Amino acid sequence: MSLKLLIKGVSLWSPAGFIHEQDVLIEDGRLARIGRGLAAAGAPVIDARGWIALPGLVDLHSHLGEPGQEERETLASGLMSAAWGGFTAVLAMPDTDPPLDSETGVGYVLRQGALTPGARIFVAAAATKGRKGEELAELARLRKAGASAAGDAGPIADAAIVRRLFEYAKMLDMPVLLEARDARLSSGGVAHEGAEAGWLGLAGIPSSAEWVALARDLLLAEEAGGRLHVQGVSTGRSVALLGEAKARGVRVSAECTFHHLILDDSALADYDTAKKLLPPLRPRRDVEALIEGVKDGTVDCIVTDHTPVTFEEKNVEFDYAPFGAAGFEAALPALYTHLVRPGLLSWSELANAMSLRPRALMGLEQPQFNEGEPCDMILFNPEAEGVLDPAGWRSKARNTPFAGARLWGRVEGTFLGDRVYGPLGAEVEG
Repeated sequence: MSLKLLIKGVSLWSPAGFIHEQDVLIEDGRLARIGRGLAAAGAPVIDARGWIALPGLVDLHSHLGEPGQEERETLASGLMSAAWGGFTAVLAMPDTDPPLDSETGVGYVLRQGALTPGARIFVAAAATKGRKGEELAELARLRKAGASAAGDAGPIADAAIVRRLFEYAKMLDMPVLLEARDARLSSGGVAHEGAEAGWLGLAGIPSSAEWVALARDLLLAEEAGGRLHVQGVSTGRSVALLGEAKARGVRVSAECTFHHLILDDSALADYDTAKKLLPPLRPRRDVEALIEGVKDGTVDCIVTDHTPVTFEEKNVEFDYAPFGAAGFEAALPALYTHLVRPGLLSWSELANAMSLRPRALMGLEQPQFNEGEPCDMILFNPEAEGVLDPAGWRSKARNTPFAGARLWGRVEGTFLGDRVYGPLGAEVEG
Protein backbone atom coordinates (compact mmCIF):
# COMPACT_ATOMS: atom_id res chain seq x y z
CA MET A 1 0.00 0.00 0.00
CA SER A 2 1.33 3.42 -0.93
CA LEU A 3 1.89 5.75 2.02
CA LYS A 4 -0.14 8.94 2.02
CA LEU A 5 0.19 11.22 5.01
CA LEU A 6 -0.36 14.91 5.80
CA ILE A 7 1.93 16.47 8.39
CA LYS A 8 0.64 19.77 9.80
CA GLY A 9 2.55 22.65 11.35
CA VAL A 10 6.10 21.25 11.37
CA SER A 11 9.29 23.35 11.31
CA LEU A 12 11.52 22.35 8.37
CA TRP A 13 15.27 22.60 8.91
CA SER A 14 17.41 24.24 6.25
CA PRO A 15 21.02 25.48 6.29
CA ALA A 16 19.62 29.02 6.47
CA GLY A 17 17.40 28.26 9.46
CA PHE A 18 14.01 26.75 10.23
CA ILE A 19 10.95 27.39 8.10
CA HIS A 20 8.15 27.28 10.63
CA GLU A 21 4.55 26.07 10.54
CA GLN A 22 4.73 24.15 7.31
CA ASP A 23 2.37 21.43 6.11
CA VAL A 24 3.89 18.51 4.24
CA LEU A 25 1.95 16.01 2.14
CA ILE A 26 3.78 12.72 1.70
CA GLU A 27 2.64 10.54 -1.17
CA ASP A 28 4.29 7.68 -3.06
CA GLY A 29 7.49 8.05 -1.04
CA ARG A 30 7.96 11.72 -1.94
CA LEU A 31 7.32 15.16 -0.53
CA ALA A 32 4.34 15.80 -2.80
CA ARG A 33 3.38 19.25 -1.51
CA ILE A 34 4.80 21.73 1.01
CA GLY A 35 3.10 24.90 2.23
CA ARG A 36 0.46 26.20 4.61
CA GLY A 37 -3.18 25.29 4.85
CA LEU A 38 -2.82 22.06 2.88
CA ALA A 39 -5.56 19.45 2.77
CA ALA A 40 -5.62 15.95 1.33
CA ALA A 41 -8.76 13.86 1.15
CA GLY A 42 -8.39 10.47 2.78
CA ALA A 43 -4.88 11.09 4.14
CA PRO A 44 -4.20 10.58 7.86
CA VAL A 45 -3.29 13.90 9.50
CA ILE A 46 -0.41 14.26 11.96
CA ASP A 47 -0.40 17.30 14.22
CA ALA A 48 3.31 18.18 14.24
CA ARG A 49 3.12 21.65 15.80
CA GLY A 50 6.27 22.15 17.88
CA TRP A 51 8.10 19.36 16.06
CA ILE A 52 11.03 19.79 13.70
CA ALA A 53 11.88 17.97 10.48
CA LEU A 54 15.54 17.11 9.91
CA PRO A 55 17.27 15.26 7.09
CA GLY A 56 17.69 11.57 7.90
CA LEU A 57 20.76 10.86 10.01
CA VAL A 58 23.70 8.84 8.65
CA ASP A 59 25.94 6.81 10.97
CA LEU A 60 29.41 6.06 9.63
CA HIS A 61 30.33 3.64 12.42
CA SER A 62 28.14 0.77 13.58
CA HIS A 63 28.58 -2.89 14.51
CA LEU A 64 25.63 -5.08 13.57
CA GLY A 65 26.73 -8.53 14.73
CA GLU A 66 25.46 -10.60 11.82
CA PRO A 67 26.95 -12.86 10.60
CA GLY A 68 28.27 -14.83 13.55
CA GLN A 69 27.26 -12.67 16.52
CA GLU A 70 23.49 -12.80 16.25
CA GLU A 71 23.16 -13.14 20.03
CA ARG A 72 24.29 -9.51 20.20
CA GLU A 73 22.47 -8.08 17.19
CA THR A 74 21.03 -9.12 13.85
CA LEU A 75 20.67 -7.11 10.68
CA ALA A 76 16.92 -7.07 11.30
CA SER A 77 17.16 -5.76 14.87
CA GLY A 78 20.04 -3.39 14.15
CA LEU A 79 18.60 -1.72 11.06
CA MET A 80 15.19 -1.34 12.71
CA SER A 81 16.82 0.13 15.81
CA ALA A 82 18.73 2.60 13.62
CA ALA A 83 15.52 3.69 11.90
CA TRP A 84 13.74 4.21 15.22
CA GLY A 85 16.70 6.34 16.29
CA GLY A 86 16.41 8.60 13.23
CA PHE A 87 19.09 7.03 11.05
CA THR A 88 18.20 6.37 7.43
CA ALA A 89 21.64 4.95 6.49
CA VAL A 90 24.39 3.18 8.45
CA LEU A 91 27.88 1.97 7.59
CA ALA A 92 28.47 -1.49 9.07
CA MET A 93 31.95 -2.44 10.27
CA PRO A 94 33.61 -5.71 9.16
CA ASP A 95 34.26 -7.23 12.61
CA THR A 96 31.76 -10.04 12.14
CA ASP A 97 32.49 -13.75 12.45
CA PRO A 98 33.88 -14.48 9.93
CA PRO A 99 35.15 -10.98 9.11
CA LEU A 100 33.88 -9.24 5.98
CA ASP A 101 37.08 -9.81 4.02
CA SER A 102 35.53 -11.62 1.04
CA GLU A 103 33.09 -10.91 -1.78
CA THR A 104 30.79 -13.54 -0.29
CA GLY A 105 30.64 -11.86 3.10
CA VAL A 106 30.16 -8.35 1.76
CA GLY A 107 27.53 -9.56 -0.71
CA TYR A 108 25.63 -11.43 1.99
CA VAL A 109 25.33 -8.41 4.28
CA LEU A 110 24.32 -6.09 1.44
CA ARG A 111 21.72 -8.53 0.06
CA GLN A 112 20.22 -9.31 3.44
CA GLY A 113 20.26 -5.66 4.43
CA ALA A 114 18.43 -4.67 1.25
CA LEU A 115 15.66 -7.14 2.12
CA THR A 116 15.40 -5.98 5.73
CA PRO A 117 13.11 -3.15 6.87
CA GLY A 118 14.84 -0.23 8.54
CA ALA A 119 17.79 1.97 7.68
CA ARG A 120 19.73 1.43 4.47
CA ILE A 121 22.97 -0.45 4.99
CA PHE A 122 26.41 0.18 3.54
CA VAL A 123 29.44 -1.98 4.29
CA ALA A 124 33.03 -1.31 5.22
CA ALA A 125 35.06 -4.34 4.15
CA ALA A 126 38.06 -5.60 6.09
CA ALA A 127 41.29 -3.99 4.90
CA THR A 128 43.39 -7.05 5.70
CA LYS A 129 42.68 -10.76 5.47
CA GLY A 130 41.01 -12.00 8.62
CA ARG A 131 41.48 -8.50 10.12
CA LYS A 132 44.92 -9.73 11.20
CA GLY A 133 46.86 -6.77 9.84
CA GLU A 134 49.31 -8.99 7.99
CA GLU A 135 48.17 -9.13 4.36
CA LEU A 136 45.90 -6.82 2.38
CA ALA A 137 42.48 -8.16 1.48
CA GLU A 138 41.40 -8.29 -2.18
CA LEU A 139 40.32 -4.65 -2.19
CA ALA A 140 39.37 -4.47 -5.88
CA ARG A 141 37.05 -7.47 -5.55
CA LEU A 142 35.58 -6.13 -2.33
CA ARG A 143 34.92 -2.77 -3.98
CA LYS A 144 33.26 -4.53 -6.93
CA ALA A 145 31.12 -6.52 -4.47
CA GLY A 146 29.77 -3.25 -3.12
CA ALA A 147 32.02 -2.28 -0.22
CA SER A 148 31.94 1.46 0.39
CA ALA A 149 35.17 1.67 2.42
CA ALA A 150 37.97 -0.46 3.84
CA GLY A 151 39.15 -0.77 7.43
CA ASP A 152 39.81 -3.41 10.06
CA ALA A 153 37.61 -1.99 12.85
CA GLY A 154 40.76 -2.03 14.93
CA PRO A 155 44.36 -0.83 14.78
CA ILE A 156 46.78 -2.02 12.08
CA ALA A 157 50.24 -2.16 13.61
CA ASP A 158 52.35 -2.55 10.46
CA ALA A 159 53.01 0.86 8.89
CA ALA A 160 54.08 -0.77 5.61
CA ILE A 161 50.68 -2.47 5.35
CA VAL A 162 48.94 0.84 6.00
CA ARG A 163 51.03 2.58 3.34
CA ARG A 164 50.13 -0.06 0.74
CA LEU A 165 46.51 0.13 1.84
CA PHE A 166 46.43 3.83 1.00
CA GLU A 167 48.07 3.22 -2.38
CA TYR A 168 45.61 0.51 -3.44
CA ALA A 169 42.56 2.26 -2.01
CA LYS A 170 43.51 5.44 -3.87
CA MET A 171 43.33 3.60 -7.19
CA LEU A 172 39.85 2.38 -6.24
CA ASP A 173 38.70 5.76 -4.86
CA MET A 174 37.97 3.91 -1.65
CA PRO A 175 38.05 5.64 1.76
CA VAL A 176 40.34 4.03 4.32
CA LEU A 177 38.97 3.79 7.87
CA LEU A 178 41.69 3.66 10.51
CA GLU A 179 41.26 3.56 14.25
CA ALA A 180 43.44 6.12 16.02
CA ARG A 181 44.89 3.72 18.55
CA ASP A 182 48.30 2.16 19.03
CA ALA A 183 47.58 -1.37 20.22
CA ARG A 184 50.75 -1.74 22.25
CA LEU A 185 50.40 1.57 24.06
CA SER A 186 46.78 0.82 24.89
CA SER A 187 47.28 -2.87 25.75
CA GLY A 188 45.80 -3.87 29.09
CA GLY A 189 44.14 -0.53 29.70
CA VAL A 190 40.44 -0.13 30.46
CA ALA A 191 40.10 3.62 31.17
CA HIS A 192 41.84 6.91 30.44
CA GLU A 193 45.25 7.05 32.10
CA GLY A 194 44.82 9.84 34.62
CA ALA A 195 43.72 10.78 38.11
CA GLU A 196 40.26 9.23 37.83
CA ALA A 197 41.59 5.83 36.77
CA GLY A 198 44.18 6.03 39.53
CA TRP A 199 41.56 6.65 42.22
CA LEU A 200 39.38 3.87 40.85
CA GLY A 201 42.21 1.36 40.52
CA LEU A 202 41.70 0.92 36.78
CA ALA A 203 44.54 0.28 34.32
CA GLY A 204 45.04 3.28 32.05
CA ILE A 205 45.11 3.91 28.32
CA PRO A 206 47.31 6.96 27.68
CA SER A 207 46.30 9.73 25.32
CA SER A 208 49.55 9.09 23.47
CA ALA A 209 48.11 5.78 22.24
CA GLU A 210 45.79 7.90 20.11
CA TRP A 211 48.27 10.62 19.13
CA VAL A 212 50.98 8.23 17.94
CA ALA A 213 48.63 6.24 15.71
CA LEU A 214 46.94 9.36 14.36
CA ALA A 215 50.20 11.13 13.54
CA ARG A 216 51.49 8.08 11.66
CA ASP A 217 48.33 7.65 9.62
CA LEU A 218 48.11 11.33 8.74
CA LEU A 219 51.68 11.31 7.44
CA LEU A 220 51.15 8.13 5.43
CA ALA A 221 47.92 9.46 3.94
CA GLU A 222 49.68 12.69 3.03
CA GLU A 223 52.48 10.81 1.31
CA ALA A 224 50.23 8.37 -0.55
CA GLY A 225 47.44 10.82 -1.31
CA GLY A 226 44.74 8.44 -0.09
CA ARG A 227 41.44 9.25 1.57
CA LEU A 228 41.75 8.73 5.32
CA HIS A 229 38.79 8.64 7.67
CA VAL A 230 39.90 8.62 11.31
CA GLN A 231 37.88 6.61 13.80
CA GLY A 232 38.02 7.06 17.55
CA VAL A 233 39.00 10.70 18.00
CA SER A 234 38.75 11.50 21.70
CA THR A 235 41.40 14.06 22.69
CA GLY A 236 41.99 17.75 22.19
CA ARG A 237 45.48 17.19 20.83
CA SER A 238 44.03 14.87 18.17
CA VAL A 239 41.70 17.68 17.09
CA ALA A 240 44.75 19.95 16.76
CA LEU A 241 46.64 17.34 14.70
CA LEU A 242 43.63 16.98 12.39
CA GLY A 243 43.36 20.72 11.94
CA GLU A 244 47.03 21.00 11.01
CA ALA A 245 46.76 18.12 8.53
CA LYS A 246 43.67 19.60 6.87
CA ALA A 247 45.46 22.94 6.55
CA ARG A 248 48.26 21.12 4.69
CA GLY A 249 45.76 19.63 2.28
CA VAL A 250 45.71 16.06 3.59
CA ARG A 251 42.56 14.23 2.43
CA VAL A 252 41.33 13.38 5.90
CA SER A 253 38.01 13.31 7.68
CA ALA A 254 37.34 12.30 11.26
CA GLU A 255 34.64 11.20 13.65
CA CYS A 256 33.92 11.07 17.35
CA THR A 257 31.14 9.29 19.17
CA PHE A 258 28.25 11.08 20.82
CA HIS A 259 29.29 9.50 24.12
CA HIS A 260 32.62 11.32 24.02
CA LEU A 261 30.86 14.66 23.45
CA ILE A 262 28.79 14.26 26.61
CA LEU A 263 30.54 12.06 29.18
CA ASP A 264 34.00 12.39 30.72
CA ASP A 265 36.09 9.97 32.74
CA SER A 266 34.55 11.09 36.02
CA ALA A 267 31.44 9.14 34.94
CA LEU A 268 33.32 5.90 35.66
CA ALA A 269 33.01 6.39 39.44
CA ASP A 270 30.08 3.96 39.54
CA TYR A 271 32.03 1.26 37.63
CA ASP A 272 29.16 0.95 35.13
CA THR A 273 30.52 -1.34 32.42
CA ALA A 274 28.26 0.33 29.84
CA LYS A 275 30.68 3.26 30.14
CA LYS A 276 33.68 1.11 29.28
CA LEU A 277 34.37 2.45 25.81
CA LEU A 278 37.22 2.36 23.31
CA PRO A 279 38.63 4.97 23.09
CA PRO A 280 38.00 5.49 26.78
CA LEU A 281 36.10 8.44 28.17
CA ARG A 282 38.55 11.31 28.54
CA PRO A 283 38.81 14.33 30.89
CA ARG A 284 36.41 17.26 30.54
CA ARG A 285 39.00 19.41 28.73
CA ASP A 286 39.07 16.84 25.92
CA VAL A 287 35.27 16.76 25.75
CA GLU A 288 35.23 20.53 25.34
CA ALA A 289 37.87 20.36 22.59
CA LEU A 290 35.84 17.73 20.73
CA ILE A 291 32.74 19.93 20.86
CA GLU A 292 34.71 22.80 19.37
CA GLY A 293 36.09 20.44 16.72
CA VAL A 294 32.57 19.44 15.70
CA LYS A 295 31.43 23.06 15.64
CA ASP A 296 34.20 24.21 13.28
CA GLY A 297 34.18 21.01 11.18
CA THR A 298 37.64 19.75 12.14
CA VAL A 299 35.81 16.70 13.47
CA ASP A 300 33.53 16.02 10.52
CA CYS A 301 31.06 13.50 11.92
CA ILE A 302 29.32 12.40 15.08
CA VAL A 303 28.81 8.63 15.12
CA THR A 304 27.23 6.12 17.47
CA ASP A 305 29.88 3.38 17.27
CA HIS A 306 26.83 1.22 18.02
CA THR A 307 28.36 -1.83 19.73
CA PRO A 308 25.73 -4.24 21.01
CA VAL A 309 26.86 -6.58 23.78
CA THR A 310 24.78 -9.10 25.71
CA PHE A 311 23.79 -8.58 29.34
CA GLU A 312 25.83 -11.60 30.39
CA GLU A 313 28.97 -10.24 28.74
CA LYS A 314 28.65 -6.81 30.36
CA ASN A 315 27.46 -8.00 33.77
CA VAL A 316 30.95 -8.75 35.06
CA GLU A 317 33.76 -6.84 36.77
CA PHE A 318 34.83 -3.69 34.91
CA ASP A 319 38.23 -5.11 33.97
CA TYR A 320 36.68 -8.13 32.23
CA ALA A 321 33.74 -6.54 30.44
CA PRO A 322 34.03 -6.00 26.69
CA PHE A 323 34.30 -2.45 25.41
CA GLY A 324 31.39 -0.69 23.74
CA ALA A 325 27.91 0.75 24.08
CA ALA A 326 24.78 0.53 21.97
CA GLY A 327 23.71 3.89 20.64
CA PHE A 328 21.18 4.09 17.80
CA GLU A 329 18.14 4.88 19.93
CA ALA A 330 19.93 7.02 22.52
CA ALA A 331 22.06 9.28 20.33
CA LEU A 332 19.71 12.05 19.24
CA PRO A 333 17.86 12.55 22.57
CA ALA A 334 21.19 12.49 24.45
CA LEU A 335 22.79 15.02 22.11
CA TYR A 336 19.73 17.25 22.18
CA THR A 337 19.53 17.14 25.99
CA HIS A 338 23.21 17.74 26.72
CA LEU A 339 24.40 19.86 23.78
CA VAL A 340 21.64 21.40 21.65
CA ARG A 341 19.19 22.34 24.38
CA PRO A 342 21.89 24.09 26.51
CA GLY A 343 23.21 25.90 23.40
CA LEU A 344 26.56 24.12 23.11
CA LEU A 345 25.69 22.94 19.57
CA SER A 346 23.21 24.43 17.13
CA TRP A 347 20.76 22.35 15.12
CA SER A 348 22.73 23.25 12.00
CA GLU A 349 26.00 22.07 13.52
CA LEU A 350 24.33 18.84 14.54
CA ALA A 351 22.71 18.31 11.13
CA ASN A 352 26.06 18.92 9.43
CA ALA A 353 27.83 16.39 11.64
CA MET A 354 25.15 13.69 11.59
CA SER A 355 23.68 14.00 8.10
CA LEU A 356 25.22 16.37 5.57
CA ARG A 357 28.93 15.67 6.02
CA PRO A 358 28.54 11.88 6.44
CA ARG A 359 26.50 11.84 3.23
CA ALA A 360 29.16 13.82 1.39
CA LEU A 361 31.88 11.43 2.59
CA MET A 362 29.82 8.44 1.42
CA GLY A 363 28.85 10.02 -1.90
CA LEU A 364 25.14 9.97 -0.99
CA GLU A 365 22.58 12.46 -2.22
CA GLN A 366 21.72 15.30 0.12
CA PRO A 367 18.01 15.31 1.01
CA GLN A 368 16.12 18.51 0.32
CA PHE A 369 12.81 19.75 1.70
CA ASN A 370 11.46 20.55 -1.76
CA GLU A 371 8.34 19.34 -3.49
CA GLY A 372 8.97 16.15 -5.47
CA GLU A 373 12.03 15.10 -3.46
CA PRO A 374 12.24 11.55 -2.05
CA CYS A 375 11.41 11.13 1.63
CA ASP A 376 14.58 10.92 3.70
CA MET A 377 13.79 12.75 6.90
CA ILE A 378 12.90 12.49 10.56
CA LEU A 379 10.34 14.21 12.75
CA PHE A 380 11.72 15.12 16.17
CA ASN A 381 9.65 16.28 19.12
CA PRO A 382 11.91 18.45 21.30
CA GLU A 383 9.34 18.82 24.07
CA ALA A 384 8.96 15.11 24.79
CA GLU A 385 10.62 14.14 28.05
CA GLY A 386 11.14 10.82 29.70
CA VAL A 387 13.45 8.30 31.30
CA LEU A 388 15.46 6.25 28.83
CA ASP A 389 14.53 2.59 29.17
CA PRO A 390 16.51 0.41 26.76
CA ALA A 391 14.15 -2.49 27.49
CA GLY A 392 11.83 -0.87 24.95
CA TRP A 393 14.45 -0.63 22.21
CA ARG A 394 14.20 -2.37 18.86
CA SER A 395 17.86 -3.32 19.28
CA LYS A 396 18.67 -6.57 21.05
CA ALA A 397 21.26 -4.66 23.08
CA ARG A 398 20.69 -2.83 26.36
CA ASN A 399 24.22 -1.63 27.12
CA THR A 400 23.95 2.16 27.24
CA PRO A 401 25.45 4.65 29.71
CA PHE A 402 22.18 6.59 29.53
CA ALA A 403 19.89 3.86 30.90
CA GLY A 404 17.65 5.49 33.50
CA ALA A 405 18.66 9.01 32.49
CA ARG A 406 15.99 11.69 32.00
CA LEU A 407 16.31 12.94 28.43
CA TRP A 408 14.51 15.49 26.31
CA GLY A 409 13.34 14.83 22.78
CA ARG A 410 11.96 11.87 20.87
CA VAL A 411 12.14 10.72 17.28
CA GLU A 412 8.46 10.54 16.36
CA GLY A 413 8.96 9.21 12.86
CA THR A 414 11.70 8.30 10.40
CA PHE A 415 10.66 8.53 6.75
CA LEU A 416 12.59 6.61 4.11
CA GLY A 417 10.92 6.38 0.74
CA ASP A 418 7.54 4.76 1.16
CA ARG A 419 8.21 3.54 4.72
CA VAL A 420 7.83 5.27 8.05
CA TYR A 421 9.36 3.97 11.28
CA GLY A 422 9.02 4.92 14.90
CA PRO A 423 5.83 5.74 16.86
CA LEU A 424 4.28 7.34 13.77
CA GLY A 425 4.92 4.21 11.76
CA ALA A 426 3.07 2.11 14.30
CA GLU A 427 0.23 4.66 14.32
CA VAL A 428 -0.09 4.81 10.53
CA GLU A 429 0.10 1.05 10.11
CA GLY A 430 -2.42 0.60 12.93
